[in-house]
Amino acid sequence: MKKFLLTASVLVASTLSVQAEISMTGKAMIGILSKGDGTGHNYGKFGSDAKIALKFSGKEVTDDGMEYGGSFTLESGNLAKSGTFSSTTGKIKDPSIYVKGAFGKLYAKENDDDEAVIGYKGTFGSTTIGAENNFADDVAKFTVKQVISNGFYVAGKVETDHDWEVAAGYETDVYSFELAYDNDDVTTATIGVEYEGFTADIEAGTDSEWEATIGYEAGKFGLSLAYDWEKDYEVELTYTLKKNLYAYITAELETEIGDEEDEITLGVAFTF
Repeated sequence: MKKFLLTASVLVASTLSVQAEISMTGKAMIGILSKGDGTGHNYGKFGSDAKIALKFSGKEVTDDGMEYGGSFTLESGNLAKSGTFSSTTGKIKDPSIYVKGAFGKLYAKENDDDEAVIGYKGTFGSTTIGAENNFADDVAKFTVKQVISNGFYVAGKVETDHDWEVAAGYETDVYSFELAYDNDDVTTATIGVEYEGFTADIEAGTDSEWEATIGYEAGKFGLSLAYDWEKDYEVELTYTLKKNLYAYITAELETEIGDEEDEITLGVAFTF
């Protein structure tokens, strides 16, 4: 990732010197894609993809300690994710602005579905509260989390569409555990572990839905595995050839081989 530091002047009640940062990242890959056609067969093709992204961000801290800023990413290319030959074009991603201080943080942004969201989050002592409204479906949610002691906490969430959830858990730098209950009468247990290159996340509910993801990185090797109650698999194996250059194999498989969602790729990718 390349970074360029700029100084710009903005007018907010008065002229202030704001430090802005431009981060440039890119990715290119070449490989083979095998994809299901929905009839029990797979077809393969050879191809290459590339993507370049510029992230613009800036912030200013006033004399009284209040901070405000914003950011957005300008992305161009047709590489949506590692191993997938896609047809996406240039676009602006993740625009956001914020103001924060002793009162907490007010923000406005677009979520992953390009929907406008405005919200607030503040921490006072051991209590964190939040409020957020999604203008696409006009649903607001209110959250609260109370840390009791030594990693133990209780939390709750209420939404204006009558959904709600209460939870209790325990978390450290290495592992976490949470037990939650919601308005659909579903109890869900979540376990997470992160230790010396190993990660694991397991979630299971009384509605018989569950999913598990594990990952491991050691030296030049990286491995990620995911499996869920629908017997869908996701596997990714990477090997670093040189700095920022790696070989990869990925597989996303439905229960039946040849399903139109099946996808297997292998190739070489370069990032900067």
